[in-house]
Amino acid sequence: MLELSATALLFFFYATPLMGLNLVVANLFQAIAKPNQATIISLARGFVFVALGVVILPGLFPTNGIWASILFAEAATALISLVLLFAFLRRQQMTLSEA
Repeated sequence: MLELSATALLFFFYATPLMGLNLVVANLFQAIAKPNQATIISLARGFVFVALGVVILPGLFPTNGIWASILFAEAATALISLVLLFAFLRRQQMTLSEA
């Protein structure tokens, strides 16, 4: 049991920096009145990718698949967060250069 919990914590702690990134980007979009982007990030990390991970990863990694689902969800959401963030920053830069 101790070994199992150590493995679970390892996966969770690897996901922690990605959780921070996702939460900061989602909160940024919420603060600047971009609720669609904030909702996409929140649903992706809290439901969509977790559910996909729980369904898919145990087949690929029988022992650690469930534990890896949180890391998978945070990593996939981080990619979406970065794409949305860079698209927003690019639009902001174009708007500033036109003014």
